[in-house]
This record gives sequence, structure tokens and C-alpha cells, in this order.
Amino acid sequence: MPTVSHSPGSRLLLVALALLSTLAPFATDMYLPSFPVMAHELGVPVTVIQLTLTTFFLGVAAGQLVLGPLSDRTGRKPPLVVGSVLCLVASAVAAMAPNAEVLLAARLVQGFTGAAGIVIARAIVADIYRGVAAAKMFSLLAMVGGIAPVVAPLIGGVLAVPVGWRGILWALTAVTGLMLLAVIFVVPETHGRAARAHPEPAVSASGRRRPALFLLLRRPGYLANALTMTFAFVVLMGYIASSPFVFQTIMGFGVLGSGVLFAINSAGIFLGSTINMRLVEKQGQHRMMGVGLVGLVAGVLLLTLQQVLDLPVLLIEVPLLFFTIGVGFLFGNSVALALGYAADARGAGSALIGASQFLAGAIVAPLVGLAGPGSVVPLTILAAVGTLVCLGCFRVSVRMGPAEH
Repeated sequence: MPTVSHSPGSRLLLVALALLSTLAPFATDMYLPSFPVMAHELGVPVTVIQLTLTTFFLGVAAGQLVLGPLSDRTGRKPPLVVGSVLCLVASAVAAMAPNAEVLLAARLVQGFTGAAGIVIARAIVADIYRGVAAAKMFSLLAMVGGIAPVVAPLIGGVLAVPVGWRGILWALTAVTGLMLLAVIFVVPETHGRAARAHPEPAVSASGRRRPALFLLLRRPGYLANALTMTFAFVVLMGYIASSPFVFQTIMGFGVLGSGVLFAINSAGIFLGSTINMRLVEKQGQHRMMGVGLVGLVAGVLLLTLQQVLDLPVLLIEVPLLFFTIGVGFLFGNSVALALGYAADARGAGSALIGASQFLAGAIVAPLVGLAGPGSVVPLTILAAVGTLVCLGCFRVSVRMGPAEH
């Protein structure tokens, strides 16, 4: 079983994979402060500019479903290089877009091609590491994922005045170019010829050839852990989507105060992931997932009590912090366990996990505002549903145990 290497080469590879995993938060959060200016300069309503987020998310979801399984057949490197090159081109087109239509199209292509780095980075980690070592590495990626949404809007806010929204998109293009260099010079091919020559999941028990994506869904161990990851993300996305009006409208903080609270909660993901990395080898993946689920349950109960007992609104911050710490324990372990059941199709397994995340995000985001900006009831319901599904899937995961290779 591979262990976590601390050689300079392995550290550089992990940095490269973490960089590939940050495309989504940088591509979605860096230009958020410039939405009003973009709408004015392109002569469209702000709602049209908001659609550039939707098209990007749809592109990322679809791209993972295509490029992840493709990497199982061709190897990791070819689709990663081609996707990164096309993502660089799409990023440049978005920065030069003469109108909203071109911008929307460029963002769709940017998401689809940029998905290569997101989905294949997870597959590469699963190629190299197993079991607890894999859980540590996925926790590391989750830590980066928790920091990037805090850093990206800050960078965008700093750049908005001196360089404008096009300058921000050019900065994103530069980040994409850095990702391409990392893909070419740092990331190795980890999916050997032997594995590509025998795509086992393409053949069912009856001998009929079926797509790996469908056969993975029939593996309880994979499905339980993948759904744990997805619905933990539902809880997290519910918090993220509702955070602006929770912090500002309900709790009464300004933009700066909201940013501070968001940073504190993002540090919760970092904290949970860090503790998990340190203890998972001794305590085991399922025990650490149990700790994360305790955090989610506690968050739901506290959020419910705050509303039922009409407690001070500032106390809402406590369950939100429980949510972020909890998912820090869940993300790395659930992904590692799920991909353990997809050893013969890690690209496809990574694709299903990633696509379900982005689709869940697209569905959850509008739901949290159904009761208006002055209510956390939708968030409470979403968090409760997500936590209950996680608990049910966790029971199946424990019963199935880790996959044996």
C-alpha cells in the first residue's frame, strides 16, 4: 500500500494537483465584485452576468462526466493536457469578450475543459495512494478548497479598481496558464497501459458491455460513500449560498464583517481536514467520518433551537462553524473510500463525484432564498436533509467496509 511520500518531487506534485483543484473557486469567485460594472459595460442586466456562473457550473459538471471516463481509456495525461490548453484559450476569449453572448459561450467551454484538471486530479491521487494515505491527500485537497473561496474574492476585490473586470479575467487566464505548465512539466502519467487495456467496469457480470458510470452506481460501497460526499457538499453549499443574507440581513454585519465571518468558517474546513489528516491513520476513516457527522448533527440541532427558541441571531454563527468543521472530516475520507471501490475506473468514479457536487450546487443555491432574505428556515431544512442522507449512507459504508484490492 502506498504511503504518503515527503520527497520534493511528491510535494511538487501535490502542489500541482491542488492548483488544478482550485480552478472552480478562482473562476467563480474572483470576478464576483465586478458584476455590476460588467453588466453596465456589456449593456445587459446583472441577471445575465449571473448566468456566467450557471454556464460555468454546467460546463464543469458535463466536462467531468466526459473527461473522467475518457482518462480511464486514454490515460490521465492526454485529456489533461488538451483540456488545459483549451481552457487557457477559453479563458482568454472570456477576457476579450465583446458582448455577453460570447462571454457566456466562453464560460461554458472554460468550465467543460477546465473540468479535466478537477476530475483527473482526484483520479491521479487515487492512482498513487490507497486507504488512509488517500484519505490524507484528499483532505489536503479539501483544505485548499476551503482556502481558495476566501482568497479568490479578496484578489478580485483588490484588482477590480486598478485593472477592471477584464483585468481580473486576464489574471484568471494567467492562473490557467500556470495550471497548464504544471500539467506539462510536473504531473506524470499514473494510469498505465495495462489498466487501460483492461477496462473491467465496461463489462457487466452478464458479459454485456456497459459504461463504467452506470456500473459504478450498482456498487453499494461506491455509491454510499459518493453520496456521503455529495450530501455533505449540499450542507456546505446551502451555507455558502445563504451566507450573504445570513451575515448581512439577519445578523446585521457589513461587507467587511461578513467577509471576516466567511473566512472564519472557511478556516473550519481547514481545521477539520487538518485534524483528520493527523488522526485518520490511528483512528480509521469511518471513525473520523463519524466525528464529522456529529458536527453536522450538532449544527442542525443548534440551528433549529435558535429559531424555535428565538435565541440571539449572533448564535447562528456557531452551527455554521460546526457545518464547515464537519465537512472537513467527511470530504477526504468519503472520496477515498468511494474511489477504493472504483479501482478499475477511477476517472469515472471521480467524474460522478465531481459532477454530482456541481449539480447539487446548482440546485441548492436558489433553494436557500425561497423564504426570503430574512429566514434561515430553507438552510435548516437543506442541512437537515443533507445530514440525514449522510447518516444513512454512512451506515451502509460502515457495513461494506473499505474496498479490498
